Amino acid sequence: MLLKKIIYNNFKIFKGTHTFSFAKSTLIDGKVGVGKTTAGIEGILFALYGYSDKSLANLCSKGETKYEVTCYIDDLIITRSYPTKIKIIEDGKELDFANNAEAQNYLNQLFKNIDYFRKFRLIDVKKGINMLEEGKTSLQKTLFSVHQDEFNIARKKLLEQKREREIYNKDKAVVYTHYPSASRLNTLNTSLLELGEEACNLRQEMRDIENEYIKLVSKKSKIENNKENYNNQKNKLIQYSSCPTCRRNMDKQCKETLLKEINDCIITLNNSLSNVVSETSGQKDLLEHFKSLVFRLQQKKDKTTLLQLKLSTRLKQKDYKWNTQDILMMKTAIEALDSFCNYYLTEWIKTLEPIINNVIKKIGFTVSFLLDEKGDLDIVLNKDGYDYLYKELSTGQRLVFTIGFQLALLLERGESGLVIADEGFSSLDEETLTHIVELFNDLPFQLVMMLHRYDNPPEGIHIIKL
Repeated sequence: MLLKKIIYNNFKIFKGTHTFSFAKSTLIDGKVGVGKTTAGIEGILFALYGYSDKSLANLCSKGETKYEVTCYIDDLIITRSYPTKIKIIEDGKELDFANNAEAQNYLNQLFKNIDYFRKFRLIDVKKGINMLEEGKTSLQKTLFSVHQDEFNIARKKLLEQKREREIYNKDKAVVYTHYPSASRLNTLNTSLLELGEEACNLRQEMRDIENEYIKLVSKKSKIENNKENYNNQKNKLIQYSSCPTCRRNMDKQCKETLLKEINDCIITLNNSLSNVVSETSGQKDLLEHFKSLVFRLQQKKDKTTLLQLKLSTRLKQKDYKWNTQDILMMKTAIEALDSFCNYYLTEWIKTLEPIINNVIKKIGFTVSFLLDEKGDLDIVLNKDGYDYLYKELSTGQRLVFTIGFQLALLLERGESGLVIADEGFSSLDEETLTHIVELFNDLPFQLVMMLHRYDNPPEGIHIIKL
């Protein structure tokens, strides 16, 4: 990832068009507020990721409404403009993308996502991510991410095989003696569908009969209530000489006429009640008959379902080819993989030590990594026979150690190219700073640094004076 050139057009402090070229080592020099961070970091983060810690609308130069940044990286020309649009030219040919998201995915495949860029490509307190400050768990995850993923994939496959053996363990399987006939299973499946449909129809008919039965019971109850009312009226009329309704005295003829009317009504109700009782009894018998049919059909369906279960299980028993010993073997394999993973990572982490030590030797420290049996990582810094914690180092010492750490990880991952350092380098004395710059020259990295003062930079550094 080699940065060759950046062109700014109305981006922040750079109103109009401004072009900056970069060499293997480039120093952006200038006083506070002249745009060193903008030229060296902010423009690149915007061009590659559309990122800014401010609103994109506020990145325009004063008095302008549009801006763009163009980065020349390797064989790519990447132009991102606002309002947001991404244009990518590779080997002289513009690439065609359906939308900005597709173009961004392409850039992420080439340069990884912005968190990776900030963590490995920036040496900066504000815009970078210092993995040594993130905590032990996060640091360990970052360190082991590449190799750990490979072990996790292998472990996942072993776990899947172990689960399969547990499922199809013939030592614990329920064995049925049914002949494993697929055609018979199909017949049972068809029968279950037919029985289910028949049961559904029967239940619907039974519900209709039940509703009719409920209506008849209700009708019978109403007739009985009416009959009881007339009987009450008749009894009162016989017992008293007054009208049971209006309470007025009545003569014998009127009383007999009224009794006759009540008796006629009672006779009519008795006839209706007799008919309703007969219908209700017949409907109840029909309902009980359908309940019996549904019950017998459900028994038949349950029996068929049990046969289907046994037969389908019997057909699956051909897959029960593993035993308890096979499961123990997979468990042993997983334990062996975990043990080897810890051993491998312990040995691998040692390869970082000489690279980091080559950087931090200038401040008199050496580093070693310790990985215990549980896989927990400890970083031990030593100077003059005394051990130190990372947080006990001075600001400059921590920066040197961070640089060594990042470069070692990039080298171990087989990566090279751009590394950007902002004003954090100002905390280094000139001798240590020169040591760092010379170290970059000996390694496959391109250094872009922003400083407001570097009196005696070594030869070969390209200086951009702002």
